Formats: sequence, structure tokens, C-alpha cells
Amino acid sequence: MSKHDSLEPDYDPFDSSPMQLAKYLADQHTVRKLKSLHSTHDRNDIRTSTIYLEFMKALRSQTIQPTKHWTYNISPAIESLLTLGPNITITEEQLTVKTCWLLAMAGFLRHSDLSLPTYMPPEKRRSQRIVKTITTHPHYNLLLYPVTAFEACKSRIAYSTRITEHPIFPNQQLHRFFRFIQGYRISIGAERISHRIKQIMVRVAKPAQAPVLKARGLAATLAAQAGVSVDNIVAHGFWPSCDIFEHYYCLSSATSTKFSVSSLDQQPRLRLTKCNVM
Repeated sequence: MSKHDSLEPDYDPFDSSPMQLAKYLADQHTVRKLKSLHSTHDRNDIRTSTIYLEFMKALRSQTIQPTKHWTYNISPAIESLLTLGPNITITEEQLTVKTCWLLAMAGFLRHSDLSLPTYMPPEKRRSQRIVKTITTHPHYNLLLYPVTAFEACKSRIAYSTRITEHPIFPNQQLHRFFRFIQGYRISIGAERISHRIKQIMVRVAKPAQAPVLKARGLAATLAAQAGVSVDNIVAHGFWPSCDIFEHYYCLSSATSTKFSVSSLDQQPRLRLTKCNVM
């Protein structure tokens, strides 16, 4: 008899309820060190099956979603960029890292967005692919202005055109911007862009138990804490609803509004009027 057979299981093998199934899978993973196997062909059938949906519902019912109240300090990352100096004097690698991070933060962009236009974007409208446009406003410090860094990167590194074929639409061409430093005519992919963004993200101060940072989520969270309305954040991030931002990208539920002062002061209030919507 093996040592695994001598252990008393924490589940009922004759009970097929979702809760007992969850205990069985946990036991197999912990005791027998078994790994999950994802079927490529049957993945959609599994996700739409009644048993799978009941199983996931049972798991969620036993879990309390933790409160998101993290505090992030972006000052060390900003100081590291300012210390580098003007865009014309820093190295090509430093300029690439800086440009990737500034564009990701200011535009709420993924590393895949910076690599090439996303040909299968998760954000769709009426089941059709969309064109995502970002407006970048000037920064009072030109060393932190994404457009200035972009122009410097274009003049120093991406001065030659790098065109590749679209992976889906043969009549469309892609203009690749970010390049290898060792060879300017060779473009870099999303994974290398992500690595360059992380070089700055690791400088952002955060609590030890806080989740791993993504530039897209950090930028949206800091904007919300600075008083930017959720509607403007959702529009800038090109998310289909506020739920996407609140559940997947917002890293803290803290706001900049002092509700205790607004609710408990003695200033005169405006008379509320009713609005009947027909």
C-alpha cells in the first residue's frame, strides 16, 4: 500500500455534487501532485457544460472577494526617468524603455498594443473589430511627455520604415515601431516590449502583499485616485463598460473625494428636485 492510499480522503467519492468535486480535485492536486490538462479541441464544450458552470458557481459561492485598497508610489519610477536626462543624450536602450513605459501609462496600452495593431482585440462593438485611438495631451515636463519620447525614438532608432504583413488581413500592412538596438531594421515583439516596461514598473513602490503591477492597471488606478471620473477613464481605456475597469484593472478602491467632509459639514444644501423620465 502506498502512502497516498493510506490517507483518508476529505471528500465523498459517491457524491457528485460540485462541492465534493472541488474537494476531489484539490486532493488530487495536493496529495498526488496531478496537474490539470486543458483540451484545445474541447475547451468550448467544457466551458459551456452544465457541470462545469455549476462547479465554478460553487467555487465562487465559497469565496469572499478581498477588498482592493493598495497604495502605490510612482515617484521612484518618475525620478529614475528624470535622472536619465534629455532624450537626445540617453542611450538607445534607455530611450526605448522610457518610450514603452510612457506610452503604456499615458495611453492605457498593453504591450501587444505597442507591438502591433491588435488584430483580434478583446474590445469589440456589435461583434466587429474596432480601431482604438488614443489622444495624448502635453505634459508640463517635456522629459515625461510621451510624444517627445516617441519623436526622439523615431529620429534616433526607427528612422527607417519597417513594414510587415498583417497576420489576418493580407491586404493590410503593419508599420512596426520598436526595434532591436543591435539592428534597427528588425522589430521587437510584445514579449520584449513587456520586458522593457517591467524595467520601470519594478521601481514603483508598493506594499509587499500587493499584486503584480501592469502599466495599464496602474495608470487607470492613479487617474481615478487623482479625481478623474470613471467615465473618462473607461473612454480613454476603450473599455466597453465600467465593470471591466472596476473588476480587472482598478487596483484600489480608494478615491480622492473626502466624503466625510462632504457628508458631515453644515453648509447649506441645494434643494433636490425630482425628474420624471417618460
